[in-house]
Amino acid sequence: MKLKSLLIISALCYCFGSFAETQLNSEDNVPCPPNWTVENNASVENSLSYINNTKTLAINVTYIGNRIGDKVSATTYAQVASQKLACSIPVQSNLIKDAWTFYCDDSKIEAVVYGPDGNLVLLSIAGRSNDTEEDLKNFINFLNYQAKAK
Repeated sequence: MKLKSLLIISALCYCFGSFAETQLNSEDNVPCPPNWTVENNASVENSLSYINNTKTLAINVTYIGNRIGDKVSATTYAQVASQKLACSIPVQSNLIKDAWTFYCDDSKIEAVVYGPDGNLVLLSIAGRSNDTEEDLKNFINFLNYQAKAK
């Protein structure tokens, strides 16, 4: 059920995001933070799957792009996606400024939607806990760094 919900959340979008000190994946030259692995998400176009070295935290980064229209905001997208997936009501994220997050109890997946209108990114996070919070924050820093570098 977790994988199915993660794929459903990812399928609602289309993405590629970025963040702190990077190392490049030698196969694809895809930026990847230290102590993480990255691979293309074969289930969703323009989506990458990152997994920390302890395999306790997984994050799909999906570029929603122009598939949603140039006026769709993070707020609107999060509201519609959370309703369609029968998840919690979106609230402002404590991870990313001006982002909206919702949680799906059935799959234990947290979704974070952010970016300027019509140019949104969706993070699908599995395994967020007190034990993985530092890895998650470091990953968010990595994405911020990569976004500024582009």
